[in-house]
Amino acid sequence: GWGGNTWNSSSESAAITANQFATFIVSAKTGYKLSVSSFPRFDYRRSSTGAASGALQYQVGTGAFTDITNFSYSVSASTGASLGPIDLSGITALQNIPDGTNVTFRIVNYGGTTAGGTWYIFDVANNTALDLSISGSVIPKTSPSLQYYQGYFSSLGFNSGFNMVCTNTSALSLSVWSSTNAALPISLWKLESAMQETTLIDVPGNSRYSINVVPTASPAYYLIGTTNIGAYPATAPLQWATTPDNLNYTLFTNTYTLSSNGIFQLPIPPAIVQQPSSKTVLNGKNVSFGAYAYGSGTLGYNWFFNTNTPLGVTGTNLTLAAVSSNNAGLYNVVVSNAYGSVTSSFAGLNILQPPHLNIGITSNQFQITATAVNGDLYWVQSTTNLTPPVTWTNIFTNTVNTNGSASYASTNGLNLQKYYRIIFP
Repeated sequence: GWGGNTWNSSSESAAITANQFATFIVSAKTGYKLSVSSFPRFDYRRSSTGAASGALQYQVGTGAFTDITNFSYSVSASTGASLGPIDLSGITALQNIPDGTNVTFRIVNYGGTTAGGTWYIFDVANNTALDLSISGSVIPKTSPSLQYYQGYFSSLGFNSGFNMVCTNTSALSLSVWSSTNAALPISLWKLESAMQETTLIDVPGNSRYSINVVPTASPAYYLIGTTNIGAYPATAPLQWATTPDNLNYTLFTNTYTLSSNGIFQLPIPPAIVQQPSSKTVLNGKNVSFGAYAYGSGTLGYNWFFNTNTPLGVTGTNLTLAAVSSNNAGLYNVVVSNAYGSVTSSFAGLNILQPPHLNIGITSNQFQITATAVNGDLYWVQSTTNLTPPVTWTNIFTNTVNTNGSASYASTNGLNLQKYYRIIFP
């Protein structure tokens, strides 16, 4: 068996510090790339005082080790036990690993009660079957590649959106379908169109297939297949352009990988579809700015004041409470994802001071005036007593002269015995 003893550290970290683990390395040969999908088999045997717990880790290249899963070696019988299978297909770092890069797997064991307690890989079935195995795929790096370009691609006459290009055998009928939901059956996907074919003079028997798409929703999923003209009938089997699971397609200059059913997501940089708008508010009021963008994956929002002062706000909305003259200026937001960033237009914030309330008295009337109310909602109120609780009564509201001022006059002498205020709800 492959294993040992002295697996008696008290924890995973202590075992690593004490070098109490077993390792093995896999890599692709030159010209190939490796994807690891699972440990179909993991059989062990331990003595009653051997390691009771373990952890499976991986390391890509010279990076840090990362935990995959933790084990409880609950069986100490002489017949051993099995831990498999262990699925690795969802670990992105273990897919499409190029040649020249080692993948190191490490089995860290701990929890033995004596230094002499043993643990090892064991022939549970007592036959020639594998006792520890790892599965995956090794494919040529030179397989036909799916490439995308954003912007101008003059040789095909494309000058906007995304231009998808793949190289494959000549005389194929390749078409592209799209969907906003990758789980929909193929019969419900939208047929974008057939791909254009351009024969490659320098590579006899091969052609370059291309299509231009302009995604308007995120996420947008795509697939390439061979079929008759038109959309797939609901009962027609899907025929991939290359291998049945389409793994021979890889993305050019991007880390996006195809799913096992040949569907891929086109990377979309962020685009702002709702810009923040300028605001004018009274001193002491709350104010909000908003923006909306779309793009692939998670979008990050970062708001700024006067171009270069970050505000630490990362949502679609920026809210400022009880603003003052110090808040007057320009606001904008930068939206980013894994494929780029975009800066919004500037929105200005103008702060107005509340108007003053003036009272004038003549021989037969008194008058209340307020200047520069600018059409904001307001009330003039009065009360006869300032001892709490104070009850204010509305006198008038939203009466604005042509010069933008408010004016209220009364000939009732009793009003002189009241207190007045102007408020902006």
